[in-house]
Amino acid sequence: MKENQIILHRVKKTDTGLLVEASNDQIISKDAAGKESNHLQVVKQKMESEARKSGLNPDAPQETQNRLVIVMREPVRLGGAKVRTPGEVEFEGNRTIVLHAKDRRTEYYAYAERDVVSAQNSPAEPVKQAYDNFGQVVDDQNQYVYYRGNVQTRNQMMALTGAVEGKDYSNQDSTAVCLDVILNNAGVSRDAAGMLKEGQSAAQILKSAMPDTQVLPLDGCPLPAMLYYVNQDSAVMVSFPDGHSVLLIGFNELNTVIFDPKKGSASVYKYGMNDSLRLFTEAGSHFLTYLPPRE
Repeated sequence: MKENQIILHRVKKTDTGLLVEASNDQIISKDAAGKESNHLQVVKQKMESEARKSGLNPDAPQETQNRLVIVMREPVRLGGAKVRTPGEVEFEGNRTIVLHAKDRRTEYYAYAERDVVSAQNSPAEPVKQAYDNFGQVVDDQNQYVYYRGNVQTRNQMMALTGAVEGKDYSNQDSTAVCLDVILNNAGVSRDAAGMLKEGQSAAQILKSAMPDTQVLPLDGCPLPAMLYYVNQDSAVMVSFPDGHSVLLIGFNELNTVIFDPKKGSASVYKYGMNDSLRLFTEAGSHFLTYLPPRE
C-alpha cells in the first residue's frame, strides 16, 4: 500500500502455460483522498423533543436531525477568517406580479400601409382614420375591431329581423326597445327602460349586460364603416338628437335595412343608401355597436 493506493503486482498466462510479469495496477481510495482536502460530511444529531424538554412526555421519542458539516483539511485560524457577503442572492419566493387594474381602458390602433395612423383609448377616431386610409383597427389584444374592404355586398341579421318583424313597439321608448332587441339577440334579458331612467347610458347598459362583449361607441364615423359590423351580424344603434333611436340590421348595394320601433308593425324596412347616409350624417352620426368575444 502507498498512501491512499493499493498497488497490485500482476502476472499473466502465456499460450504455453507459463506465467510472466504484467503491468501493475492501482486501487485508489476516494475516502482517503477526501480526508486530505476540504469536504462536506452529513452528521446525524439527536434532538430532544419539546414534549421531553417540558416533562409532559418523558418517554417521547428523540428526534434526529441531519446537519451538514464542512470538514477542513487544516485547523481554521479564527483571526484570519473572512466573512464574505455575496453581491447577489437567489430569491426563493414567488416572483409573480398580479396587477389589479381598475377601469382598464382598451387601446385601439389604426394601421394603414404598416404605419400607425391613430392610437386612442376610444375606437371612434381610429375607425375613422382606418376608413379614410383604407386600413384596419386592432385593439391591445391584437384583435380586429375594423377592417375596411372586408365586407360582403349584402347581409341581413335574419334572426333579429324575425324576432321584431310585425310587432308594434310604437308606444315604447325607442332607445330602450333597441337595447332590449340587441340584448335578447345575444341571449341576455335586462330592463333597459328602467336602467335608462336610472341615468345609465346605452353604452353602459350594453357593457354591464354583456361584460365579455366589446362595446364600441363610434360617434362621427361614416355610415359605410358601420356596414363592417352589420356584416359581422352586430346591429348598429343610431341615435338622433331628439332621443329617438333605430337599429341598422342589414344592407345591400342600394339600401340599408332599418328597424325603427316608432314605425309600428312596419318597423323593419329598406332605406336608400344615399338617403341613409344623408339622414344619419345630419343627425350627427351617433353610432353604437358591439363585437362578441373571439373564440
